[in-house]
Amino acid sequence: MCIGTERRASIMNNNESLTNGTVVEVGALIDDSPWGRYAKLVVALGCVALLVEGLENQVISMSIPALMQDWGLERSDFAIVTGAGLLAIAIGTAFGGLLADRYGRRPALLGSVLLFGVMTMLSAASTGPATLSVFRFLAGLGIGGAIPGCLALVSEFTPQRNRSMAIALCLACAPLGALLCSLLTGGILTWFDWRMLYVVQGIIPMLLVLLLFFTLPESPKYLARDPHREGELRTLLRKLGCAVSERTGFCREEAKQRAVSFRDLLSRDIRAETLRLWSAFLFFQMAGYTLISWAPTMLASQGLSATSAALSMGGFYVGCIIGGLVSGSLVDRFGSRAPTASFCAGAIAVALYLGWLPVIGANAGFVMIVVLAAQGFFIAGIANGIYTLASHVYATSMRSTGIGAAATIGRAGAVASSFVGVIALDLGGAAGYFGLIAAGIVISLLSVLLIHNHVPGKRAFTQLNEA
Repeated sequence: MCIGTERRASIMNNNESLTNGTVVEVGALIDDSPWGRYAKLVVALGCVALLVEGLENQVISMSIPALMQDWGLERSDFAIVTGAGLLAIAIGTAFGGLLADRYGRRPALLGSVLLFGVMTMLSAASTGPATLSVFRFLAGLGIGGAIPGCLALVSEFTPQRNRSMAIALCLACAPLGALLCSLLTGGILTWFDWRMLYVVQGIIPMLLVLLLFFTLPESPKYLARDPHREGELRTLLRKLGCAVSERTGFCREEAKQRAVSFRDLLSRDIRAETLRLWSAFLFFQMAGYTLISWAPTMLASQGLSATSAALSMGGFYVGCIIGGLVSGSLVDRFGSRAPTASFCAGAIAVALYLGWLPVIGANAGFVMIVVLAAQGFFIAGIANGIYTLASHVYATSMRSTGIGAAATIGRAGAVASSFVGVIALDLGGAAGYFGLIAAGIVISLLSVLLIHNHVPGKRAFTQLNEA
């Protein structure tokens, strides 16, 4: 019989050395171990990976003005390039998770980063939108593929009481990467052309691959599924502060599900939770990307200067970074249900206020920066909540697949935002635009509230251990 929830507290609290051949559950050991330096190193590596992913994700939008000038084209000529990238990210997110569950988090993440690094560098050889679309599609597969494996890896190295904060730190690095991309682009294009931008943006992921190859371990929960890697697993668990010996055995209930598929996510016991999670991701991402993609255009159409519109979006990304970290702390303490619902309510209120707020007057730019920063705060809080929830809903054998599938459904909402955002602007102006954003978050909120298997907070986790 495996030692799980019912005995894990007494084992660790009494510093019992598992030398009697006891069979233990790896997740229980990690949940009861301290969040030590080695586990935090893995989180830091995950943060760097998603920072570079955010950096790479923005390079096309930052380079389009220079490409338009060099090739003598209009912005509409690059719709195929941006569309190819979004579609590839959606596909890569789904299949990246599937590969991470089948072959390991580490090789899936390394392969994804290497792919988007090489393809970004090759983009420097593009001669027009058609060839650039091919390179961006292949890079998008890697960009999307890096997300689920990275988040699964981080969640499986982190005790449950700290898991939401670890995921929040990683997710906060994506908007930070977007900000760094704008700074890097400005510096490079001051002295060089757009081709050098793609070369530099391709070298950075390749350097990251070298760093991850020598420092990033495989997930202990994934190792526990392979009896031939027990020695590697014991060494890793000791680095994490777990008391194990050469005689300690490990539960392998999930080994049968190694060849997980998307069909497993819709099996009878998990189907309802999966559909609710997908709904939360779909409508949240539609709302979020509607805001990110069309807010500058909307603000300009309402009379705000281009500089003020850009600063307003800068405020939005700063709010995202802060909101993600605050959400991580709250979810760790109170669980995922109440904080995520509260962030949804805040985002709905701000969206409705923005639909009413006139973009005029001497202080309009400053007011918009503050209000969009607040909206970024709430949007990032929701993102952290639902990604943490996705990492909790599914078992280890299908965790990366589950995260990847949910994120892919969310990317479908992002693609839809390209169409519904402009339709809302044309038909309803600012009020219709922000009303659409509010409606999407309302549906996401209802979906979150209907999910049963929420992340427990520290208090619930402590009571579970004491029981």
